[in-house]
Order: sequence, then C-alpha cells, then structure tokens
Amino acid sequence: MRSTKPTKEDDEELHNLVCRLQVHHHTSSCRRRNSCRFGFPRPAAERTHLLQNVDVTNPRNRGRFYETARTIDDQYVNAYNDVILRRCRANMDIQIVSGSHGLAYYVCSYIAKAEPDDLKQALGKVIQDVSSQPQAYSLKRKLYTIGNTVLKSRRLSAQEAAARIGHLQFI
Repeated sequence: MRSTKPTKEDDEELHNLVCRLQVHHHTSSCRRRNSCRFGFPRPAAERTHLLQNVDVTNPRNRGRFYETARTIDDQYVNAYNDVILRRCRANMDIQIVSGSHGLAYYVCSYIAKAEPDDLKQALGKVIQDVSSQPQAYSLKRKLYTIGNTVLKSRRLSAQEAAARIGHLQFI
C-alpha cells in the first residue's frame, strides 16, 4: 500500500496513473459540511504507523487506526496498490483491516453507504401514501409498491447494472 506519488524519472507510467486516478480534488459533493467528507488533506507522516487510542467506531475516524507514510506534497493522494493500479487503471482506496472487528466494520460501512436523498424522499412519499389509505393496499401490494420504488429510485454501480442486465447470479 502506498500513498505517495512516484517521480516521473523513477516510474513515468505509475506517476501518470497516480496523478490521474489517485489524487483527490475537492468538489461540492465532498465539501458538504465545510470539510472534506473523505478526510483530505491527510496528515503527512514519515512512516506508516498505528495511531494510539483511536476509537474506530467514531464516524469521524472512518475506521482508520493508522496513518500511511506520505509527504506534505502527497496529502491528497489516496492509498493504492501499484500492481492493482497498473492492471485495473481505476481509482481505489486500499485500507488496512485488522482483525474480525475491523473486517466487520469495513464490510458493514461499505454495504450500508447512505443512499441518495432522492431515494429517501421517494420512499417517504410512498410510505406516507400507503399508510394514509390502509384499506386500498393489501400487504402484498404495499410491499410491491415500496420495493418497486426502491428499484426505480436507487442508483446502481456499473458492475451491478451489468449483472442485473445480464441476469448474473449474485453470490
């Protein structure tokens, strides 16, 4: 795992990949509360090390219990694996996971990412509609209506969309 940009002289291909794919640039979506929700800029550190007395369950820490080696110039570089970066050529956020609690935290936080506000609003409206007319909806129709709203409003990743279109089995 690395969090530094290699120099062009050392490895021009990797330097270009890191600059293009792994350097964070603030946008309106990352600056919702006057600070970056992804934790950038990250602190400079001489070496990768564990942090002392860190509460990994605190949302502000985002499950991180370590700092990676990086210079001041690399405070906006997202952690990456150079072998994976060369092959996949896509942004990544490689993280250290420690023990079963760390793994559970990582998996749960990844699969329970907040859905967009338009889904929340659509669900709120349909639940209010279904609740306001209990005689008009059977239990089956209520579940169908709510489920259909989720499917119509939820955003999918490209991989999930391809799997659904191709009728691939989820494991």
